[in-house]
Amino acid sequence: MRDDNQFDIEHPESQEPMRFRHRLQRCRYEMKYLISERTAEMISDYLRTYLEPDEFCANSNVEGYQIHSIYLDNPALALCRATVEGLKSRYKLRVRFYDEVAEHPVFFEIKRRDSDAIFKDRAMVQRDMAVDLIAGAIPHHSVLFNDGDDFPALWRFFELQQSIDGVGRFIVSYRRFAWVQSKDDEVRVTFDRELTGQRYENSFELAPAKYRYTPAIPGVILELKFTDRMPMWMLEMIRIFNLERSSLPKYVECVETIMNRRFRAPSFSSARAGGVR
Repeated sequence: MRDDNQFDIEHPESQEPMRFRHRLQRCRYEMKYLISERTAEMISDYLRTYLEPDEFCANSNVEGYQIHSIYLDNPALALCRATVEGLKSRYKLRVRFYDEVAEHPVFFEIKRRDSDAIFKDRAMVQRDMAVDLIAGAIPHHSVLFNDGDDFPALWRFFELQQSIDGVGRFIVSYRRFAWVQSKDDEVRVTFDRELTGQRYENSFELAPAKYRYTPAIPGVILELKFTDRMPMWMLEMIRIFNLERSSLPKYVECVETIMNRRFRAPSFSSARAGGVR
């Protein structure tokens, strides 16, 4: 029987894009765990030997930074359902942003999963042109934030959006603290807290936190991300802290809370407790 904590398949190098940096991700692996605040504190102490806070945590006086994602879907919420039903090959369409500053870019992302492997493309877009694109407008090179090679990724996003008749549906927000390797970004460990959701209202305006929906997640979402092989110290960390994998898709958690859990699949509760998505 395969141990789901073991990964030794080699893949091409890839890197996680930072906030205002564009990179095309080829392949990586992600493993999620639900942990207590006390365990998060102990794991953070353990990580100091191997990683360092990413540049947005190291240069900030607050505990991490905010991440907001507008998720696109169709009226039947087909992309959400694909996750609930545990389809091995699936994708999400989202527009990610980190603040409400009109001059800052937003990122159109395709996040595709094939079993345990994650592939992600992203395009950096001018914020004042993004709302029309989210509604289904045909993209042009003029919407890009810079003169990079983002347009193929943006066009692919548009093709997938059209194929499902997708538009913006929900905004998912949370606070992240991230640890990275100093030499590269091939290994990341993130702690996500304060998950909230709201309906998308054709703008990047965020509702005050007290007016957002809050899924009942009793703890911190820990994510281990890596390319190539899982480091031995990470395997040891899993053993030391007795970590058990969970399925905790943030988009699904927020949608189910907002929609009053109307379409939860019977198998989803058991999968969240320790299954593999």
